Amino acid sequence: MMETLGGRKSVVTDAVCLALVTFVSAAPYITKLGFYSDDWWLLETFSSSRTSLGAVLEDFSVRPLQGIYAAALFRVFGLAPLGYHLVNTAMIALAVVLLYLLLLRLRFSRSEALGVSLLFLMLPQLSTIRVWYSTVQVPLSMALALLSMHAQISYARCGELLGGRLQLSRRCYRSRHTKFSRRWWQFFRSFCFSREGNCFPKRRNRTAG
Repeated sequence: MMETLGGRKSVVTDAVCLALVTFVSAAPYITKLGFYSDDWWLLETFSSSRTSLGAVLEDFSVRPLQGIYAAALFRVFGLAPLGYHLVNTAMIALAVVLLYLLLLRLRFSRSEALGVSLLFLMLPQLSTIRVWYSTVQVPLSMALALLSMHAQISYARCGELLGGRLQLSRRCYRSRHTKFSRRWWQFFRSFCFSREGNCFPKRRNRTAG
């Protein structure tokens, strides 16, 4: 029990340190950032009273979440750039922490997960998303993608839930020998057994009745 609590405290400490490193690395420049390049097109769009949900969905029909996120930031911060960059930095910190936790769940060691997360945070490829308002959707997308991976791991390790759906697909396959049923069964079978070996207990082969 004490080892578990100690391990959790270590993970929390690492997560807090990663968030602090994110903000400390941004401290020398974040107050000096403004708006650049495509940022002005977004600001002009939102400045013309097109921040309602309907207008945003119309203007960003291909990427509605980006439009909603950018419009929400504009409604909160207007033409003051610091608020945008603080929120964006917080989103980068969240993504890095989620990456660290994901690596731990994938059974990387604590030192490996922390090292990879720090390396990812300091990559020069992330310099653009730290500066431009027009790319604030990228850290948001990273965070949501990592959350999705966490959800998939939890889903794959939940034997009862997946097992129930697996049995449902089996019944579908046995009762209706259609092309669609076979594809449904094959999809679930490949999904379930492509995960960790201990996701489902091995079952005895049943003879056809």
